[in-house]
Amino acid sequence: MRVRYFIALIVFAICLTFVKGADCDEGQPSEPELKAVFLYNFAKFIQWPTDSLRTNDSAFIIGIIGDNPFGDALKNSVEGKQVRKQKVHVLNISSEDSLADCEMLFVCASEKNRYENILKNIAGKPILTVGETTDFIDAGGIIGFYMKDNMVRFIINVEAAAQADLNISSKLLKLAKIK
Repeated sequence: MRVRYFIALIVFAICLTFVKGADCDEGQPSEPELKAVFLYNFAKFIQWPTDSLRTNDSAFIIGIIGDNPFGDALKNSVEGKQVRKQKVHVLNISSEDSLADCEMLFVCASEKNRYENILKNIAGKPILTVGETTDFIDAGGIIGFYMKDNMVRFIINVEAAAQADLNISSKLLKLAKIK
């Protein structure tokens, strides 16, 4: 019963976040809009190491590397909201030199041939990596989106999260497929 309540609460929170943060003319959120909302909510259920905390006046950076599938949906949904008492800022990344500036990194499907290299560049750093394919998980990413029954789902690589020194809430793990 408690699990059902929690799932209902998460769905409700996601819906509220979406309605508050993005426009949708047809009433049905698109796949990129749903993924944008998931990204913000993932951050709420991750604990970063305390020594990785920046000052409160610095931003919580969500980086996107590759061909951005969100359009303006991610920026419209999360820009200026708070995670870890920091305002969220979305940054399109063109150089692998900027990867370490992120707390969360969304690796687009267009980067499939570079997954391993990108992940190698941030290995051991407390960066939550999220990709849009299950191949991303196989390459060592932490969270990967996939579609099932026309619904956006996600898989979590707990070993990769541990290597990045990120603690994922059991509440989030209950909602995911685990690798």
